[in-house]
Parts: sequence; C-alpha cells; structure tokens
Amino acid sequence: IVEGQLIQEEAITQSIYESLRDAIAQYGYYHLLVCKMLRATGLRVRELLRLQVRHYFLDGPDYWIMITRSKKRKSDTGYERVFLPPSLGAEMRNYIKREPLQADSLVFPFRALAVERAFAKASKDIGYKVTPHMLRTLYISFLLDHGVPVALTARMVGHASSRTTEEHYHKANPAKKKAIQERIPV
Repeated sequence: IVEGQLIQEEAITQSIYESLRDAIAQYGYYHLLVCKMLRATGLRVRELLRLQVRHYFLDGPDYWIMITRSKKRKSDTGYERVFLPPSLGAEMRNYIKREPLQADSLVFPFRALAVERAFAKASKDIGYKVTPHMLRTLYISFLLDHGVPVALTARMVGHASSRTTEEHYHKANPAKKKAIQERIPV
C-alpha cells in the first residue's frame, strides 16, 4: 500500500463499519445518524434522504419508517414498512424531537453528495475507502449469513427479483468458504 492510498474492496466487515461510524461522527451528528440508518436498514442513500418526519413511526415499543423504493417494482404501488432496531429508533425519535421539524420536513435536509463527501473524509481517516452503498452490501450480507432466505432478503431490500440478490450479493469469499469447509465433519 502506498502512503496515503486507501484500501478498497467490494465489501466491508462490521469492524470496518464501526471504524467508519466512529470517524464520521466528527463531520456532524446527522451524518452519524445517516450512517447508522444505512447500516441498520439497507436503504439506498436517496431512499433515506427523501424521507419526511411523517414517514417515521417512533413512539415505541416498535420503531419503523414507511418508504417508497427508488427502484420501484412494477407490482409495488405504495409504501413499505422498514423496521428499525429499538436503540436506533429511540435515537431517531430524540433527534427529530430536538430539531424544529414539521411533518412534511425532510429529516435529513441535504443531498446525497454531502453524504458521499462525509464518507470520503471518514474513509481517509480510517485508511479504507467506504461508500454509502457498501453499508447496503454489509446489511444484505448480514441477512444472508444469518440464514435469512435469499427471497426474503431480496424483498427486504427492494430487489425486484431474488436473482439480483443472488448474483450481486450472495458471494462466497475465501473466508466464508474456509469457515464452511471447517464445519464439515470428516
């Protein structure tokens, strides 16, 4: 690796995500929340940034957002519920209550380019290039690695077909192959 050059791969690990999350916090609390929301939901950046306060249901004990996918399925005519982890739901509730936002206000009133720039700066800080889309990949990989069927994973992330999920995200890297091989009884 050349001094100052960032490492780049197609996918990231949870520990790289945690380093990014910690680094991105210095560029603003809202960027930290965007980072957490992308990791926890598998949303595309534009899907997240167009959400208004009225799309968030944060009264607990369950927390969710109502979204429309940016790559809409032909049969999909409306909103889709995406659940949030309770701790992130409570954090989003507190953020929204703290800000002077109306029901039709954007929760994150900035453009995707601002998110990409924050990710680029945080990537330099950690020495590993991470894009917002890589958090979507991490989310999908987590679901698949933890036994969620491909068809359900595809539905959860808004893929029109489970084939898309299989072709682009369900890859057996050397570490996965080794872990599987080690579990085979001899």
